[in-house]
Amino acid sequence: MQGKNKYSKTNEWKDLVGKDTQARAIAAKSMRDAGMRVVDIAAHFDLTPGRIYEYLRK
Repeated sequence: MQGKNKYSKTNEWKDLVGKDTQARAIAAKSMRDAGMRVVDIAAHFDLTPGRIYEYLRK
């Protein structure tokens, strides 16, 4: 499973649940592997760089 979400109430990292979110995480990983900067990936998905780093987290 690619990507994690941090739950603030329990302070735990858990796997992504939503199918759309999982697809974005896979696409973000592919883009990063192709050499794109995180800032550019975030702009592509209209998300923050912090969220992209969460998607790239193993």
